Amino acid sequence: MKQEKSWFSRSKKCSDDAFEIKKNVSEMQTWMRNLEQQVSSVGARLGAVENRLSHAANTNLYESKDDESVMYSTSSVETVHASINTQVRSLEKQMQSLTQSFSKINHQVQRLDEFKKNSKKKESQLNNQIRPQSFIMKIGKKEIPLELTGIIGGLVTFIVAGLVVFNASNIVLNPWFLMGIGSLFITSSVLRTNKGNIFLKKMTGGLFSKSAESQIHHSDSPS
Repeated sequence: MKQEKSWFSRSKKCSDDAFEIKKNVSEMQTWMRNLEQQVSSVGARLGAVENRLSHAANTNLYESKDDESVMYSTSSVETVHASINTQVRSLEKQMQSLTQSFSKINHQVQRLDEFKKNSKKKESQLNNQIRPQSFIMKIGKKEIPLELTGIIGGLVTFIVAGLVVFNASNIVLNPWFLMGIGSLFITSSVLRTNKGNIFLKKMTGGLFSKSAESQIHHSDSPS
């Protein structure tokens, strides 16, 4: 029960991490749109400066009017240059922030991958602990599910009934006979564990196999 609560709490944390990642991705998309707009603005201003410089180069620099044009162009260039420097510094800060966000997201993705692997492992362990181990007897291409405890219980019932019919009640009441029946039930329970499955498969040469994917649930408690 504690393992299930721990698994659910980790699942909730995984969901919170996924929400945080989506939030960071949304912020990065907004930053990228702002970057595109600022780059477009810088490109437009640079184009205007180039046009002004080209116009100033085609005029006579020794005339007073042209001198005023050159001074105006120089002042415009300095203004645009200062604006560009400011925007470049802003872009550098945003790029640094984006880099940190990408690093954080990569770290969260790694944590999510590790959590998924651990969750699958824990889920498999919980299923092995909670579900009784079932067996399947393979005959050709057919698979017949077996319930060892039920089979052994049925055989013991028939044996006891036969002994009673033939007036051999003294055998039924014999402590050694009862101990043998108890040993059979204990053995059948042990064979339903993981190690018991491995031992049984080795002894039967693969005739019996663990039904890990079977959706049929069997009862493992004899009446």
